[in-house]
Amino acid sequence: MKSIDSFSMKFSGTSFLLLIVLSLSFTSCRFLESIFGGNAENQSKSLKRHSLGEGLVFIKGGSFTQGLVENDVLNEWNQRPTQQQVMSFYMDESEVTNAMYLEYINWLKEVFPSSNPLYKLIHESALPDTLVWNSPLGYFDELTQYYFRNPAYAEYPVVGVSWLQAVQFAEWRTDRLNEAILIDQGFLNEDLKDNPIPERAFNSSVFLKAPESLFHQESDQLLAPFDDVDIDNPIDLLPRLESGLLQPKFRLPTEAEWEFAALPNQNRIKSSVLPRSLTPKSRVRQYGSSNNRFLANFKLRQGNYETPSDVATITTRIKSFPANDFGLYDMEGNVSEWVLDIYRPVVDNQESDLNYFRGNTFMKEVIGPNGKITLVPNDRFRIDTLPNGRPIVESLPGEIQYTPIGDAETFMRTNIDNPSPMRHNDGDVESSIFYRYGEELQYHDTDPMYNSPRHVQVTFDQNGQIIRGYDSSNYRTTLISDQSRVYKGGSWKDRAYWLDPAKRRLLPQYLSTNSIGFRCAVSNIGSNSRGGFLSRR
Repeated sequence: MKSIDSFSMKFSGTSFLLLIVLSLSFTSCRFLESIFGGNAENQSKSLKRHSLGEGLVFIKGGSFTQGLVENDVLNEWNQRPTQQQVMSFYMDESEVTNAMYLEYINWLKEVFPSSNPLYKLIHESALPDTLVWNSPLGYFDELTQYYFRNPAYAEYPVVGVSWLQAVQFAEWRTDRLNEAILIDQGFLNEDLKDNPIPERAFNSSVFLKAPESLFHQESDQLLAPFDDVDIDNPIDLLPRLESGLLQPKFRLPTEAEWEFAALPNQNRIKSSVLPRSLTPKSRVRQYGSSNNRFLANFKLRQGNYETPSDVATITTRIKSFPANDFGLYDMEGNVSEWVLDIYRPVVDNQESDLNYFRGNTFMKEVIGPNGKITLVPNDRFRIDTLPNGRPIVESLPGEIQYTPIGDAETFMRTNIDNPSPMRHNDGDVESSIFYRYGEELQYHDTDPMYNSPRHVQVTFDQNGQIIRGYDSSNYRTTLISDQSRVYKGGSWKDRAYWLDPAKRRLLPQYLSTNSIGFRCAVSNIGSNSRGGFLSRR
């Protein structure tokens, strides 16, 4: 890992800036051989440390009380305090903006043009749902048309993005960053970014694990200056994972990470008693001034969204309010934010109190008959229809095909026994309708503890009209499912009650609203102190 201070990508308008700093030369031939896997003596390239630009903030890990709220007037079951520890990580200082997300849409449109019927749904599946602004008793016609694309809202948080879309944006952001690093280092053609080939658009995992699939004689993407290198296969000179050149992936923060980063310093305590000074009112309003300045964008009361000292009626430009103790903006107000976790009412810290997260799915690469990693074919990539009728692309052409790990990988392991342990220690067993005293509850697809209605796969008739299907069972007892995702923080349309970082809500991962956005996080690799792996270089 070559980043010094931050892991971030700074977008401006419809383009992003990558700042490259501090040249670093490696003189040990043996070390270079371990990095490049080729003839290090003839390796003429010197690596540089890369700064990913401004935008991500280092969050030093620590212990805190998760789920600690000042009041629980709704008497919700899921606000039970638990002690948690998070490892250090990096987080976007503000929410992903319309300009940043529009860069993603424009890239998809260029690489997978909608004019090609094969790619039409790729672009469509990534578009934000602008109709989230429609209201049966409100006039928002201009917002449905202008909010996402008009420059007036370029630096406003993107909304109408589902959890699934947010995850795919983070994956794209990772690839574009690593692509730019490799271009700057001279390993990839400089025009690759401007003229990508659809079935071989740069992918970080493919570059590391199956680089031969990216390079062909008829359209070689390998940069030219290897002519003076005496080696049979130039691919052997490409940096491997051991080089530390490619950056860790962008992702959504976990619920524990988000809540830890949103709390004031004095609330990262081991006590279960919440200081009176940390009421929602004191966190969003600054006293002692003549106008009592508000410190977050939220709904004050019925019919009063914009106070005399506030700056917004709906969402507002990022960084319009002061940052919190970590230097993060809008962790309270503006928009609520998706986090990575699957929603469950109970957060169980008895088994895991370090980097707590529910939602793991452990995957492995699909190996073909030739013994090589299998890639998603250009003409046979899978597009699913979500329960709300919108398309979703599972994998883009040229990406690695994955499958859940099997019995061979989990056999006699002490850490995992299930490739998708979403229901591991799932909730309070005694409250399940399937609980029988003295009997062990067995989880099956037919009797999960959280047996929400099952949406029948939507279809379309010959005229393109959607045919809706509904679950007709009379035995459903909850709306919670394995597709329920957590979102945190209050928004422009919420009362101060929801600004408490410990409050949590849920929404199916395929739905979106005009008050939910997201920001990205990156794991800190190596030491828990600032810089991690880099601190030892």
